[in-house]
Amino acid sequence: MFRIYLTNLGKYNEGELVGKWVDLPSGNITEELASVGVTSQGRYQEYFITDFENSYGVKVDEYENLEELNDLAAMLEGLDEYEKEKICAIIEATGCDVTEALKNLDCYTFYPGQSLLEVAQDLAAEMLEGLPEIVFSYFDYNAFAYDLEIGGYTEVSGGVVTLY
Repeated sequence: MFRIYLTNLGKYNEGELVGKWVDLPSGNITEELASVGVTSQGRYQEYFITDFENSYGVKVDEYENLEELNDLAAMLEGLDEYEKEKICAIIEATGCDVTEALKNLDCYTFYPGQSLLEVAQDLAAEMLEGLPEIVFSYFDYNAFAYDLEIGGYTEVSGGVVTLY
């Protein structure tokens, strides 16, 4: 979900609030602008964004370029659920913006719905595969999880993410 409240700046300066919620991506930004009285040839040619809602933590400035914002929303809409969760995890772990997270999406590994301890247990099981069962009782999963954290694995609200 990505939407903005698009407002006619000229009307606002005259004391009248003329605007509407626009779901992005929009098929035609020019039509959306015209619906609030903003046209390239008309009296009112400027807009501003008075509010926004999205599930990616994207901060939208008042005078954001609508075409670029629409393109960003289209890219986000094209992601599957796993990729959307991964984007949110990268943003939470690194503090980067959504554009940077999108650009580096393939550079990260994401373990959805898992804790750092669960990831450590899964990775250890892979590494120790084929060894006698007794070995597992001596393995310190908490210490391994701690080492993973030091090595760049980050537990976030949606799982664990790491740069690899």
